[in-house]
Amino acid sequence: MTSTLQQLIQSFANNPKKLFLVDGVGASLSAFFLLALVYNFETYFGMPSLTVMNLAVIAICFALYSFTCAFRIKRIIRLNLIIICIANLLYCLITTILAVKHHTQLTTLGKVYFIGEILIILALVWIEAKTIKEMKSHK
Repeated sequence: MTSTLQQLIQSFANNPKKLFLVDGVGASLSAFFLLALVYNFETYFGMPSLTVMNLAVIAICFALYSFTCAFRIKRIIRLNLIIICIANLLYCLITTILAVKHHTQLTTLGKVYFIGEILIILALVWIEAKTIKEMKSHK
């Protein structure tokens, strides 16, 4: 692992509320792009609007959870980080299942969008998992 990435993970392990902020901003951006682009331009992306709306609602719930953890939670932060990490993995799984289910309707742009979103979230999950592991080694 590169030293810059290790420093980032160490920084999150020392102050996990920063990671909740990153997660919350990411989930908010995901919801925004789903609603502003994918939902409004269904023809260009191909994902049915109800499916997009459901994914956006999930992203909004994740954003609220992450921001709540960042600003309100004082204890058991590691457990809350594990919860959002697992939730993000489940979101990737749900998105993958929905993309496969609707693959004949998805345009190339839709496929690129959903693959990109999944890859970005998986990168965040990897960082969250490394941070959780680093937090455990501090104890």
